[in-house]
Amino acid sequence: MDFHADYPIKLTERTKLRLGADLFNITDQRTQLRFDQNFQRSLGIPNADFLKPTSGTGPAPSPASAFQRPFYARFGVKFEF
Repeated sequence: MDFHADYPIKLTERTKLRLGADLFNITDQRTQLRFDQNFQRSLGIPNADFLKPTSGTGPAPSPASAFQRPFYARFGVKFEF
């Protein structure tokens, strides 16, 4: 679950300051997003990594990108005029 909130603070008639926060993966789930779907490497040769976590790109895929990122947050201040 992700969450976004912002709060505008009016400074003058035409300007305002906007405080914002983005919260990502609030429940801190570790869901597997990608896995090796190749049952065989080639005809008759079974894949030893079948259904294991993988990024799915490059010659040496990284299992780290196969899972959802942990909880993190981003805060910001915006001046509007």
